[in-house]
Amino acid sequence: MTIGTQMGYGNRIGAWFVAVWPGEVAPYAIAAGGALYFAVFSLFRHNMASLLVFVPVALMAMVARRFREGITAWVPLAVFLDAFAQLRGRADKTVIPIHHTALLHLDRALFGGAVPTVWLQTHLLARGQYRPYDYLAVALHWSHFVAPIATLFALWLTRPALFRRYYLAFVALTTLVLAGYFLCPATPPWLAAREGYLPPLARPMVDMATALNRGLFGDIYAAIGSTNDVAAMPSLHAAYPCLMVVMFWPASRRLGLLGLAYSLLMGLALVYLAEHYVVDILASAVCVCVAARCAYAIDARLPALPVRRRWREPMPVYRGEIAAMRP
Repeated sequence: MTIGTQMGYGNRIGAWFVAVWPGEVAPYAIAAGGALYFAVFSLFRHNMASLLVFVPVALMAMVARRFREGITAWVPLAVFLDAFAQLRGRADKTVIPIHHTALLHLDRALFGGAVPTVWLQTHLLARGQYRPYDYLAVALHWSHFVAPIATLFALWLTRPALFRRYYLAFVALTTLVLAGYFLCPATPPWLAAREGYLPPLARPMVDMATALNRGLFGDIYAAIGSTNDVAAMPSLHAAYPCLMVVMFWPASRRLGLLGLAYSLLMGLALVYLAEHYVVDILASAVCVCVAARCAYAIDARLPALPVRRRWREPMPVYRGEIAAMRP
């Protein structure tokens, strides 16, 4: 075989790769890689959180007749979030010491010596008797495990351009928050109270969940992945609602206002439930601004996408059907 013939075959392979890979091969390669990842790292660890979230997403993508497109978008995200959960569980196992009082002192400095969590629980919480706003606060806390993925999926269905920006910002934000867990492991208010740095504080989120079903609560936390009590700075629970405000506001004032209301309520709930200090929430807002700026910069260098699309693809029309419709 001559060198010219070899170069000809090489050019053909390259042309085939460019023409066929994005639409035909990539979805199956990504699906195979994701399946291998979950088989090795998730199923053997008995961690089914990503599958519980993304299997319904895959089913909805099939209903929308966009399964192959969904694979390329959602399988990498599932792998990313599963890896995030595992790394989060190891963020306190470095040489960096755990900060037990640093964030507490910052909150006191911001509020003239008072600690917002202590003030809120002193004035609003009735121990042993939960009121409607207690249940609302807990529901807001637990919405963290549903709302971000549901938001991404809704954007993927109908708003391609906004979805890509949001997707990029979501990944960047989650990465920044994970870096914060490694660089600044810190005790949240409820743990600081147990260690004696604060007056006794209730943890309504755990108390309500265990009162309803202790076994189910344990199973859910086991499914989510490795836990880490000192992975609290910045607050990911506050970061995702804040991301909604920053990304929605330029596209839709109505969605931006909804995101703002959700973000403010989530922040108040996190402080009231003793899950985070105010400074954790402020740090998450800084991460959101950095992530959004990165997402817009990357998105500007990519080909433009349509602003809107139908949520469901039309049924494909095949050649035989076209011929049958001809007179």
